[in-house]
Amino acid sequence: MTPRQIRVAILQSFKTYWDANGPTPAVQVAYDNIDIKPDGQEWIQMTVSHASGTIAALGQKMFRRSGLIVANIYVREGQGQQRIDAIAEALLAWVEDFEVGGARIRDPGYVEIGSVGGWWQGNVSATFEYDAYRT
Repeated sequence: MTPRQIRVAILQSFKTYWDANGPTPAVQVAYDNIDIKPDGQEWIQMTVSHASGTIAALGQKMFRRSGLIVANIYVREGQGQQRIDAIAEALLAWVEDFEVGGARIRDPGYVEIGSVGGWWQGNVSATFEYDAYRT
């Protein structure tokens, strides 16, 4: 797979899962490099970033690439933990049950950040890796 193919596959997997299983009311999602103006309600910034790569097999053109999936969750301050926890739990369910051909998920987790500019933030993240072949 190429970096673009894996990014598209991961984001399509997320969108399919989120549309069917995301919390109610729906949470606005912002994707990388797309201008979004939060409407004052909770929202998620979804990022898929490549981080590194290595030669996976000597004598072959096989490379192992890795990256990071991060979903930054923002809810209005003063709402308590219940809503952000529900959003994080839904995101963790997707990450922990993740299946995209050729990609493997490692180290899923949830980090509570706290107050950021009027928002209460938590981050769900996981590393991913996949193999790429050159002919």
